[in-house]
Amino acid sequence: MAAAVRESVPGGVDGAVDAALLGVRALGAVRGRGAFVAVAGGSEPVGLRGIRVANVWITADGPALAHLATLAADGSLTLRVADTLPLEKAVEAHQRLAAGGLRGRLVLTP
Repeated sequence: MAAAVRESVPGGVDGAVDAALLGVRALGAVRGRGAFVAVAGGSEPVGLRGIRVANVWITADGPALAHLATLAADGSLTLRVADTLPLEKAVEAHQRLAAGGLRGRLVLTP
């Protein structure tokens, strides 16, 4: 996995979020002094090459999600979306974010 990322980004990526329990196998994709976040218990590797590592515990919270869905449905919670782009345009999305001036989030879709 890390080798495939390094083919596209030879110096390594600035950071990675590991939601697939890859652990150290994903760490190799991160450049020295980058950041790595695991979102499931037990998948946080030891930081190597000055990489900052953290574990963010994600838990299911059905009642809270139902409450948010209700707020979104009744218009109390509004989501500001600047644009929706296919995943193939991730580079364009990144360039637009870097340029600034967006009112809302860019959403990437499969």
